[in-house]
Amino acid sequence: MVRKYSGVWVAGEDQLTDIAFGYAAESYIDFGVPMMFVPMFIWSAFIGVAIASILRVFRHRDIAVAVSTVIAWLSLYLFERSWAKTIGLTGTMLIYAGGLSFVLDMLWFEKFRNVYVKDLSEASDSMAETPLRLPAGSK
Repeated sequence: MVRKYSGVWVAGEDQLTDIAFGYAAESYIDFGVPMMFVPMFIWSAFIGVAIASILRVFRHRDIAVAVSTVIAWLSLYLFERSWAKTIGLTGTMLIYAGGLSFVLDMLWFEKFRNVYVKDLSEASDSMAETPLRLPAGSK
């Protein structure tokens, strides 16, 4: 297919060489010009939902931002990769990097739970003692 679509004579199966198109070229070959963007839209929507879920579920913002940045960046930056490798890498990273980070997030929260509860109760007590002050000129 590389020879057919690029017009360049490259090594093939007889030389035990595999040259892959990126996912953009694969989508163009499979679906044509208008429909080639549908898989890309679906993929980007999936990554967006996955990252939003990580940011919502994790309790420590630093861990959530770090793991979501790594997963999103490594899943979306390389358009020369085939769909199979892109989906495989993202799934693997969501399971292993996301799963390990989630376990660490939960362990860290459990270890320091009393510190968080104490800080929250002190913050709510200080807020209750502070009178509400409205800006000048408002009723």
